[in-house]
Amino acid sequence: MDNMKALAFAEAEMPLHDLNPRVASEIKTFARLMVNGSSEAAKILGVSLKRAFYGDKAEVKFDSASLDTPRERLWEITEDDFHNTLDDALERLSGDADGDVQQELVEAWRQRLERATLAIFDDTVPIDSFDELEPKNIVEGRKLLVFSLKGYGKIGADFFKALTLDPPEQKKKSSAKAKSKEDICQ
Repeated sequence: MDNMKALAFAEAEMPLHDLNPRVASEIKTFARLMVNGSSEAAKILGVSLKRAFYGDKAEVKFDSASLDTPRERLWEITEDDFHNTLDDALERLSGDADGDVQQELVEAWRQRLERATLAIFDDTVPIDSFDELEPKNIVEGRKLLVFSLKGYGKIGADFFKALTLDPPEQKKKSSAKAKSKEDICQ
């Protein structure tokens, strides 16, 4: 709405999940976790597309059509999988005292988000657009997307945190001084 004038209208049907009262709070928490992960994946997609289209230092609003439409597409593409995963969680979480099943479902959801965001990026910034866009920006944008979806970097860590997954171990960089000390000692 804008000053009592409708700008857009949305209508939707939501599936009704058969909710067992014993697992209601677990499912609520799990659904929130999936939505938070999806929000972070959409943010990663937006940042990656911004870098691919406009470069690292560009100041572009995230609600521009070139960035907002692909992020909305992520929600559309993953909606059915979201509800299927939620149905699967309804069946499997009731006997999951250790949390192993939830971690398995969360990792499967992360992988689904990863496949969807990579597909959207590749559709939005096709490889044959090198003549229209800066190739370095496209490569850097896709690299950022891939590493972030694997849990690396700040936005990757935020993505994994939203999904309650442990981020991958960061490899320690060895300095030139450490290498020269090793050479001297040998």
